Amino acid sequence: MFNYQCCPVNISIQLSLWISLFARNLIVFTGQLCSTTCFCSDICLKFVAVIILTLKMFCMKKSLLVLVSLFVTLSLSAQKTVADVFAPGEVVWYGLDFSNARFIGIFGSGSGSGEDIRDNLMPAWNSLIVLEPAKYDMGKTFVKEPVINYLDAVSEINADIDASNIMDINPYKFESPEELIASAVSQYNSGEKDSGLGLVFIVESFDKARVEASLYVTFFDISTKEILLTERMTGKPVGFGLRNHWGGGIYNILKQIQASAFKDWQTKYN
Repeated sequence: MFNYQCCPVNISIQLSLWISLFARNLIVFTGQLCSTTCFCSDICLKFVAVIILTLKMFCMKKSLLVLVSLFVTLSLSAQKTVADVFAPGEVVWYGLDFSNARFIGIFGSGSGSGEDIRDNLMPAWNSLIVLEPAKYDMGKTFVKEPVINYLDAVSEINADIDASNIMDINPYKFESPEELIASAVSQYNSGEKDSGLGLVFIVESFDKARVEASLYVTFFDISTKEILLTERMTGKPVGFGLRNHWGGGIYNILKQIQASAFKDWQTKYN
């Protein structure tokens, strides 16, 4: 008897063993029959061969179906859901994505120009978070351990930004944030980590006039690029120098998430 309560692979193994045992007994029986009767011995052996071949094909088909089912099950179980955002575990930090950001106000013609922001400040802001993990504590903020830093995908995208198109004097907000964020995340290469939970901050604006940094905290499934959670946050920048000043806005956002926002999201999404 087969134990159908066991896993699919064990079922396949049991089925194969049963077929082999049946075939061996059938051959023994047929040999005995043909040895006692001279009648149709060739037909008997051919009949047995057909039965064995049919049973083997049946077994192979069943095994293939079992393996396909197992593969689909494992693939689905590997995909992340919004529940993984709030569960302890590993997260991959992709960094600050400035591909759709605007810098509002007069930042400067040299230091603070569009080219300077793209070529120097964007890498500096991303490095700041990685180099000061005690201050910009992603693990503590999002209850995750370990936090793996993978900035290559976002760094490549930031480097290709049109510097002439990132400066503005008017307030700026994403018109269709969900579509824009999904499109942005779909462009990321996964590097060596091709599955798991990803985290990125999609920066909307650094607004000098309103003294406000705005961005979307975004969790996504690395393998499928499906957006699991995205929430808009704003923070007041503090500090001297463009790097530290706007880095202070990011820090302010992290403190808000630690204080209450993360718990509020958990209630909202569960």
